[in-house]
Amino acid sequence: MTNKIKITRFHEHKSGPLHGFVDVSVPMWGTLLNIKGCKVFIQGGTTRVALPSREYLGDTGEIKYASIIGIDDEHIYKRFTAGLLEAWDRWCLEQQKMMPTVSSADEMVPF
Repeated sequence: MTNKIKITRFHEHKSGPLHGFVDVSVPMWGTLLNIKGCKVFIQGGTTRVALPSREYLGDTGEIKYASIIGIDDEHIYKRFTAGLLEAWDRWCLEQQKMMPTVSSADEMVPF
């Protein structure tokens, strides 16, 4: 499962450790399962991902989050998030390859 997840869209939204949102496609049951709005967090050199959730106010006014999609089996959840992190790494590498190389006249002067 880990190599089959693919990032289909990234929406940058930096707020604290939140780096943005990704939509992913996962081949399942002979078709694609599309999950929109997974969160990507980057903090202290560590990247982690979370399945989509919605924000709501708790009884005392504190902000809480409720899962929209869940995976009950912890082993499968860990495999899925590991695959999502691998897909994120692949997507980042692909984006770097697509970036134009910028060279300036200053770089050519050796002194």
